[in-house]
Amino acid sequence: RIISAEGRLIVVVPGEDDQIELREAVLGKGLPKDRAETTLTHFIDHFSLENEQRLRYTVNLDTEALRDLFALSYRGARRQAAERLALISRLDVTLSYHLFCLKPLR
Repeated sequence: RIISAEGRLIVVVPGEDDQIELREAVLGKGLPKDRAETTLTHFIDHFSLENEQRLRYTVNLDTEALRDLFALSYRGARRQAAERLALISRLDVTLSYHLFCLKPLR
């Protein structure tokens, strides 16, 4: 009801390897996690996939940037993980996103 027939819904989810190095460093394992398919199932009754794109790049983060990134995630609430993070001075971290452009079914 909110999106017109000509409108589009843009959905962005973390890619499989988003922050995988950070997860490995603070949680002890960095397993790929696919959220794309699950996300699309939530919209399939009302939208069709018009386009999708993956963005992926690696950045070298210092302690302060790692702390900020860590605080923005669910991992920020884990005390033991925060203690492990405090021991890291720099880390190459993959930032990965899956973008979907969905159009309403009419």
